[in-house]
Amino acid sequence: MSEREETKLLGAFLTALLIGVGIAVLFTPQSGRKTRKDLERLGRRTKDLVWDFQEGIKENLDDLIEDVTEVTRESLEKGKTITEEQKKKILEMVESGEGFLSSQKENLMKLFKID
Repeated sequence: MSEREETKLLGAFLTALLIGVGIAVLFTPQSGRKTRKDLERLGRRTKDLVWDFQEGIKENLDDLIEDVTEVTRESLEKGKTITEEQKKKILEMVESGEGFLSSQKENLMKLFKID
């Protein structure tokens, strides 16, 4: 199961938990004061759960951003290396071509007896 699926599952679980607890608190026969205290306690727990959930998502996103940044840097470096290698090969080919043309020019000059 991927992290994304786990996050969705955790979110669904927390939502179902909160709904279930809220319904249970509202339908349990007890005094108004106790119900208010229970709701207050539920609110604090919910806030803590949501905060923890939010922090987990933030950490996962931070990790993902770091990973993407690193892969991007590595790809750029590979691209630069490949580009430099290709540049060297092209220059070698140009120099080789210049040498070939120079030798052919000399041969033609000899053939036509041009000084």
